[in-house]
Amino acid sequence: MPLRATKPHLMSILPGPICSYRSALRMRARGCQKLFTTFPSRATATGSPRKVLSVPKPMSGAVSHSVAPSASEVRDSRLSLLANNLARDGKATLFQAESHAGYMYAGWMGGLICLGGALLLLNEDVYDAKKELPWFVPGVFRVSAVLLIGFAGWAVARSARRISSIQILPGNDKARLVLNVRRNIPLPFIKPQRMTVLASDVTLQRKVVIPMGKQFQAAPSLRNPDQSFIRRVARSIGAALSRFFSGARQFICSDGIIWVSIKGRGGSWKLDGYGRFPENGDRLMKMVQMED
Repeated sequence: MPLRATKPHLMSILPGPICSYRSALRMRARGCQKLFTTFPSRATATGSPRKVLSVPKPMSGAVSHSVAPSASEVRDSRLSLLANNLARDGKATLFQAESHAGYMYAGWMGGLICLGGALLLLNEDVYDAKKELPWFVPGVFRVSAVLLIGFAGWAVARSARRISSIQILPGNDKARLVLNVRRNIPLPFIKPQRMTVLASDVTLQRKVVIPMGKQFQAAPSLRNPDQSFIRRVARSIGAALSRFFSGARQFICSDGIIWVSIKGRGGSWKLDGYGRFPENGDRLMKMVQMED
């Protein structure tokens, strides 16, 4: 049988490195196809089409984004936990003021003195008794009387809005404080006002600093209850005079006064820096905000 001449294959003509490179590309392409196709099963042998693996797409509704809590929420939760812990341990009292009698007497006494001076200056007999006085003296007296009346009203109004105590109100989702205000209206024999506010809404003007003299007087080793009756009476009179002059000093110079502001309420309230602060005021400063 005569031999038939066949055409040489193209791959046999190409050099060896190129042939090996082409075969490697074919094998890699076949491997990629196997990754995205399943192996033929019995159903495939019967003629059914092959199953192609599909990559699942993420559903937009199933994706949940976690939102970090804000700074105010973190502060409220921290204050609520601290308030409940303090109330559970019997430490609900944050501040207890001393007697306000000296401060109130100083305010009312100064107001009455100024009012009496104004009435005296408005009396025409004061400057008409001497006819040789200059013509502007009556006008000066009237202006001085108006100024004294204004100062008298300011002195009486200054004796109001003093905080007598601050306590924690437990059992709330947010920390709340109860503020008892002595004489919210500058009149005597007025029932104290009770305000319930959020702890995060209370702001102190400055930090609480206990004077060294107050710490020295409060030392338990210096108390001597075994005294005679005369000494106890003299000690009580001295304490009353000391409170009066201390109140007058606070009234004139605002010595030891800490101004308190409450969010959502107009005006300011006065906190006596010489009152009783448990733990030297640290407990109160942890519960309220400090002014920047």
